[in-house]
Amino acid sequence: IFRLRLGHVSSWTPASSVSCLRPLGGACGALSRRYFAAKLKPAIRDPERPTRPKTPWIDFLQDFRQQCSGMKPKEVMEAASQKWKELPSSEKSKYERPYAEAKKAYTAEMEAYVKSGKRDAWQRDPARPRAPATPFLRFTQEFRQSASSLKMTETTKLAAEKWKALDASEKLRFERIYAEEKERYAKELKEYQESGKEEEWKKKVGIAAQEEKDSANKQKAQEKKEAQRLAEKAKKEKEQDKVK
Repeated sequence: IFRLRLGHVSSWTPASSVSCLRPLGGACGALSRRYFAAKLKPAIRDPERPTRPKTPWIDFLQDFRQQCSGMKPKEVMEAASQKWKELPSSEKSKYERPYAEAKKAYTAEMEAYVKSGKRDAWQRDPARPRAPATPFLRFTQEFRQSASSLKMTETTKLAAEKWKALDASEKLRFERIYAEEKERYAKELKEYQESGKEEEWKKKVGIAAQEEKDSANKQKAQEKKEAQRLAEKAKKEKEQDKVK
């Protein structure tokens, strides 16, 4: 399904590492067009995610606002900020002590939430197939094993230099693995999407609702544009009739 254009291997750089793979059409060809599309991001917050506690300043500000109901928002903020700066430590502690306790509890809850895998499952559907590493990334992973003492940035920079200098025949091994894995990934992604699992996850994290809203807004905008076009057309025809 994917053909290697070996004549272009020497010009393959990390930034364009997929340029040597050309989709040949069909179902997988259609999938390849979305292969490197931006990942889906949840549109709503996970209700199970722990809520960060309010800071001492925010708690103080809420109390201060109740005493200044007749002031404008900007004036309240300025007055509250000045008051907070002048507040003695003994009075600030009334807000800082509860916050310290709440933050400690939040940290523990957040750690448990992350370890449970719920955060990752909300950010990305666990059932969704993972895209294979590009030839350059696979080469970099192997290179890191022989340069574990270097920093990540140094390793990546050095790997990029070595990749550019790599002989076409040596790059071919990485390119073949990538072509095979990309074909497998396209097939698995198609099965995943047709199974309905993607739609279920998108509904869960609010993406489906957001897409429906965006689609409705787009449709409304198109209808408005079309109505304006017809109105202008009718106006011109009326003006032409007057001239006649």
